[in-house]
This record gives sequence, structure tokens and C-alpha cells, in this order.
Amino acid sequence: MDHMDLQLDHLARIVGVATAPAFLLGAVAMQVRVLNNRLSRIVDRERWLRQQPPPEEPARANEVAHEARVLQQRKRTIYRAILLCCLCALLVCCVIAALFIDDLLGADIDPLLAALFVSAMACMVGSYLFFLDEIFLSIRKLRLTIRGSRKLPPQT
Repeated sequence: MDHMDLQLDHLARIVGVATAPAFLLGAVAMQVRVLNNRLSRIVDRERWLRQQPPPEEPARANEVAHEARVLQQRKRTIYRAILLCCLCALLVCCVIAALFIDDLLGADIDPLLAALFVSAMACMVGSYLFFLDEIFLSIRKLRLTIRGSRKLPPQT
């Protein structure tokens, strides 16, 4: 085997190692897509709410104001989840780049690679936690709406 074959084999191994983080980027992209869809629904609901005539009944006005506050809170939560997802993607890109730089320079940057990867995973976990929080906010609002519209007794 000549020198060129050895270099190609070595490059193939590096590309193979970098493939796993690249698949992670696909998962992060899907998460951002899901979060963006939820954000779009929240914004659509906010717009619809603002276009409605102001309610005349004080109780209904309070409900509308409460819903607007919940929508703002959900929006902030989704923004945070998207931010953490994007940070995760940037960190994964840094991991991939560092794998190639490590090979080219022959430097021992394993601790840096580990720190980048752990940071990326921490961002992803944080994003999922904000996502769950937003889901719980949405469900809580839905329960209040159903309870109020059907005049159901409060849950115990």
C-alpha cells in the first residue's frame, strides 16, 4: 500500500468519526422545525386574539388578558428552546471541525472535544426541558379553557 492509500484510509476513518455528530445535526434540525411550528401557532393565536373586538364582559376580558399572558410566556419558552437548539448545532459543528483540526495538526485536543460534545448535549437537554415546559403551559391553558367553557367543577 502506498502513501496515498494510507492517507485516504486515514481520512475515511476521520469522516466516519465525524458522521455521528453530523447525524446529531439532523436531529437538532428536526427539533428546531418542531419548535418553529409551535411558535408559528402561538403567533397565529396572538394575532387572532388581537383582531377580536374587546370583550364587554369583565370576566371575559380577564380571560382574554390571561390568555395573552400565557401566549407570551409560551413564546418566551419556545424562544429559549430554539436558542439552545441552535447553540447545540453550533457546538456540534465545532466538534466536527475540531475532529479534522485534531487530525491535521496532530494536537491532542480530546479534552476540548469532550467539553464541546458535553456542552452540545447539555444544550439539547435544556432545549427539550423548555419544550416540555411549553407543552405543559399549553395543556394547563387548555384545561382551564375547557373547565371554564363547560362550567365543570374544579379538579381536585
